[in-house]
Amino acid sequence: MKNIGNTTVDSIVVKDVMPASLKYTSSTIVSNHTADLEMANGNENFLYKNLTLKVGDTFVFEVVGVVKTSPDQNATTNCAVISSHNVGPACVSFDLSPKPFLDKMQRVNAEGSYVDGVLKVKTSDVINYKIVFKNTGSATAHNVVLVDKLPRCVAYVN
Repeated sequence: MKNIGNTTVDSIVVKDVMPASLKYTSSTIVSNHTADLEMANGNENFLYKNLTLKVGDTFVFEVVGVVKTSPDQNATTNCAVISSHNVGPACVSFDLSPKPFLDKMQRVNAEGSYVDGVLKVKTSDVINYKIVFKNTGSATAHNVVLVDKLPRCVAYVN
């Protein structure tokens, strides 16, 4: 939060509610400010009170949470509100859904030679393609289809 006005603002109250899909771990005021912190509802609600911001000052706080084992939602939104001055909400969304990530490695061995990074082959040279896909994501990839088109001048052998 930044004071972009032309006067110092006193008695600011910032309210932030931890998203339901996260479990509170810790919180820290990152900027060089002090504020009274009240926590409620099992450390899920934060109230920073009695904060003063001079013109151009920025207040930064960081909350650390751990994703619960079974999040209730695929996407989570966290919003903070400056309740004392009716400003906000300032919101950020993040995705908690597990996703597959397919990492591809392709290797070519050939009888030809490389010239300036380009494989040069002649008729009857043998080219071996090896393509490996590895799921390095956090979820199973279902119904994966691999399509690899050979260049028109290459015939499939086995």
